[in-house]
Amino acid sequence: MDGVPLLVLALTALTLGAVALAPLALSWPQRVRWTVATQAIVDAGCGPVACPPLDLREVVLASVDTRGDTLTVGVLEVGRPAAATLTFSGPTPADVEVVSMLREWRALHTPTLLYIDAAGVASLDGPAAGVTDLRRVRRSIPAADPCSN
Repeated sequence: MDGVPLLVLALTALTLGAVALAPLALSWPQRVRWTVATQAIVDAGCGPVACPPLDLREVVLASVDTRGDTLTVGVLEVGRPAAATLTFSGPTPADVEVVSMLREWRALHTPTLLYIDAAGVASLDGPAAGVTDLRRVRRSIPAADPCSN
């Protein structure tokens, strides 16, 4: 009987270890989906007081542009219409290697993980690296003319 609590403890530790390390064995697209799904479960079970919710999204790159030193990245959340594309401006000056990596991810439709913090600053993580300090670009929508039908 003395070995039963030890056995239960050992099995519990092995199970928790397997759950914690399982994502490392997944391919990148599966790891992104697993991360977003796991966060949704934690948010639902934790409550907003105990754990402030994270804004994690699975996205693909819709556009990567550089104008002068400014990097602009358009991302589209998986399963959303193209009109829901979010646009972010990146750190200045835009690093040539980062722009090249982002263009490769766009061409290959690589799923990426978008995290937006409470201040609205985003980071975009891909299979090999990430881009931080992205700022949301607010697009102004022209007001409708009340006289036109």
